[in-house]
Amino acid sequence: MITGAASGIGRGIAFKCASSQMKLALIDSDYTNLVKLADELLTITPDVLILHYDITLANVFETITKQIIQRYGKINLLINNAGVSGPFGPIWETPLAQIDWTINVNLISVINCLHQVVPLMIKQNDDCHIVNVSSHLGLVTTAHLSGYQITKHAITAMTEALQQDLIAAGLNKINVSIFFPYFVQSNLANSARHLEALNDTLYIANSAQQFFQDITKLTNQGIDAITAADILFAGIAKNDLYIFTANETKDDFSLRSSKILRN
Repeated sequence: MITGAASGIGRGIAFKCASSQMKLALIDSDYTNLVKLADELLTITPDVLILHYDITLANVFETITKQIIQRYGKINLLINNAGVSGPFGPIWETPLAQIDWTINVNLISVINCLHQVVPLMIKQNDDCHIVNVSSHLGLVTTAHLSGYQITKHAITAMTEALQQDLIAAGLNKINVSIFFPYFVQSNLANSARHLEALNDTLYIANSAQQFFQDITKLTNQGIDAITAADILFAGIAKNDLYIFTANETKDDFSLRSSKILRN
């Protein structure tokens, strides 16, 4: 079960799963690219279920999981990957509606998904794994991207708490991981397309224009999504809680931690 499957990291993960002969349930609001992905994957495996949904809608995961269980009978691997960059600029300037949108896509949808899927996994009493995709900016901070960082730091904390809750409940058949992609080729910097579908324009403050251009360039120059998926699955195989695509994240987090501890 992969959210945000139609492009970027989600697409790379989908191909990795297909090459491993997993049964796929692919969720995305981008119908065109979702169908295109399914057509490509069907040349590898017959087990491809596409679910065209807006994951921010209330009770949508109840509908989604019912369709997956009806098709496959169970869910063993959940990848909460869907995400948007959100607006660019200082928190006091960015439109509140776009902050809400960012939080709903990146965080609230993950909470809703876990609320629906974890009980199913418990009931299955089978080996399962949950991956919540955070970010390099889920451990460090920068200017110009408050909404995104709020959600990704929350994903980090929530997943750590999820692991501890599972351990406390004696549910040792469900393992969890937090994925911290550095720069990976994706549509993250092109999140404006989702707002355009809602007749809105992504806010980019004048002070954040250069930052937006730099982020877009670095994302386009990042590692490819298949390589990111290979790294992720190597970590899953070891039941790693923390999975990184680059040492820069560890180095920057170490620097941040040392600054905190010096005070």
